[in-house]
Amino acid sequence: MHIDQSIALLQGRKTKLAQEKESIAKTIERLQKCSETRGNDIALAAGFMFWFGEIAWCWQYYYDHDFDWLVPLDSFNHNAMKDMQGKGVNYYDLCGFGGITTGINDDPEFHLYEYKRGFAPRFIEHIGQFDFVFHRDKMKAYTLCNKVTKKISRNWHLLKYKKTDK
Repeated sequence: MHIDQSIALLQGRKTKLAQEKESIAKTIERLQKCSETRGNDIALAAGFMFWFGEIAWCWQYYYDHDFDWLVPLDSFNHNAMKDMQGKGVNYYDLCGFGGITTGINDDPEFHLYEYKRGFAPRFIEHIGQFDFVFHRDKMKAYTLCNKVTKKISRNWHLLKYKKTDK
């Protein structure tokens, strides 16, 4: 390697290290601000999982969208997979995707496929896992009715179980 190339390579590494150091400093600053405003006991991600034999299912999970920049769901799934490996699990099912995998314009849930594809999966679909729509207008009406019903139910529960400050 020519000496000029070596110098350029080292300067590039130095620049990259400075950028990483700056990024780490910004992350620490953001975490300190979060700690000041929300305290230290923050649940970044949580999930409901179960396993049987060599298969584990990650059935439901949640993450705090205020911390998207920390990518908490990736960390949650990574740690859950490691934990399940220690329990002898060979298959980790992220559950919940059945849809078109050809592009974002074809299926509103395509972002879910893109996320789960990052874990090098093997997609398996079972009979009854999707809806075959015979009447598009009736399906739209049913879907809208279902959304409205869920929203009313959710708001009713929020009002019913609302905490009152004394």
